Amino acid sequence: MIQVAAIRKLYEAQAARHAIGRRRLGRPLTLGEKILFSHLADPEGAEFDRRKSSCSL
Repeated sequence: MIQVAAIRKLYEAQAARHAIGRRRLGRPLTLGEKILFSHLADPEGAEFDRRKSSCSL
């Protein structure tokens, strides 16, 4: 049987991480950025500079 509560919890967590990404970047996110922010260990504290930073997923 599908665990609906677990799926809801997952999507709520992703929405919160996307909100962090939008706030940090100051614009809507691309699909790639949504995937990246969803998988970051620490989306609030991760440093990133375009073409300079790397991240641990």
